[in-house]
Amino acid sequence: METLKQYLSYNKDCDLSDIFYQLSRKMKVIHQNGMYVPVINSEHIVFDNDFSFDNIELSLDFISDKKDNIQSLAKVFIGAFLSLGTEFYDLSQVNNNWLLEHLGEISSTITADSYPKDYFESVLLNGKDNYYCDYLEKLKNSSELNNSLAYKKVLSNAGSKYYQDQSEIDTSAIEKKVAFINYLFYPVLILSIFIVCFVIYICFNF
Repeated sequence: METLKQYLSYNKDCDLSDIFYQLSRKMKVIHQNGMYVPVINSEHIVFDNDFSFDNIELSLDFISDKKDNIQSLAKVFIGAFLSLGTEFYDLSQVNNNWLLEHLGEISSTITADSYPKDYFESVLLNGKDNYYCDYLEKLKNSSELNNSLAYKKVLSNAGSKYYQDQSEIDTSAIEKKVAFINYLFYPVLILSIFIVCFVIYICFNF
């Protein structure tokens, strides 16, 4: 068993977002059972085949404990993202006011594609107590929905283009038929009048 700090010291290429997701899911289960994690930092998050917290206790003030746990875990992982390629920074005990003042500056220095800037801002700036695992699931569902809508839009556009093309073809054919009828109308009319006159002439003379 080793601490998160020890694990990250030699696993520079690990997926921090995945580790954060695992711990967030475990924290959610802990809270669902009326418990909380009294101390969250890089020394009390441990790895033994998977990641977990080394201590949990019964919560006597669940709303406050839940919010503190979510914020503390977020601060640990901001420090972890900030530590990519450098020595490890544990921001779990950093004063909230200081962190809020410097969060934008900190985020701008982190270039990791998996850095969940929106999540950290929602938890630390806006005070939301949503779990990172829920945030990722919502993001995934939203992405799948957008992809689905985009796919439907493509199909819709393709369909409308098909019918538009068909409409143009049909209109062109109709216009040709009308032009042909107009072209024949006067010759046929004159021929009909001539035939009627000829029939009348024959009738009166015979």
